[in-house]
Amino acid sequence: MLYINEFFFNDIPMSYPEEYEVWQPESSEDFDEWIKVQVGSKDQGGHWFQIHVCSYSVISTLRDKKYIFPISNWVSVDDFVGKLESFVNEYLPNDEDSEENMKQLSKVWFWEYARHN
Repeated sequence: MLYINEFFFNDIPMSYPEEYEVWQPESSEDFDEWIKVQVGSKDQGGHWFQIHVCSYSVISTLRDKKYIFPISNWVSVDDFVGKLESFVNEYLPNDEDSEENMKQLSKVWFWEYARHN
């Protein structure tokens, strides 16, 4: 199984993990944020991806719809990380932290090592 080992908001300055645990957007149904996530084996590091997380209501207003991970509403960071892990483990062909899996995931999320046109 692959995990989300680390998680950061790109544009929300927070210095302590506790701040992430309690963060809530201004509106749970109308938001969009860029985040960085590290995908890998449990407690083994992994590969960094950037994802544009937004609610369904925001998608139609976006010019660039690359790397979107839509969710209906924001509940909590734990809930969100669970959704990311479920997606990763359903989307990828196996549960290894392999370059082939990361290339596959880079088709939907921006991977730091992917070649992008």
